[in-house]
Amino acid sequence: MLGRRLGAVDEAQHGGEGFLAFEAGAGAGKSVVARLRAISLAEGGRSVLLVCSTASLAKTFQRDVEARSGGRVLANTLHQVLVLFARETGRSAAFGVPATGALT
Repeated sequence: MLGRRLGAVDEAQHGGEGFLAFEAGAGAGKSVVARLRAISLAEGGRSVLLVCSTASLAKTFQRDVEARSGGRVLANTLHQVLVLFARETGRSAAFGVPATGALT
């Protein structure tokens, strides 16, 4: 019921187990559902990437799930995820990304 109200995208639509996206207005509970789902998956031994629209939201998520996730949840913005990807694949220079430093 809640998934329908929030307009959750079904996992089967994207062929990826665990993929979840929301389309809903402010105050609909998207962040609450995402946080609880991330914690549930982490407690079950899964690794979770929460891609957030703002750095502030990512920091809040990371702080909120830290104690219960066992380090299995990473919350970042899309930009931060792409910087990490460039660094970890050795493509920092190709994308003009500093090899070290903050994920700005």
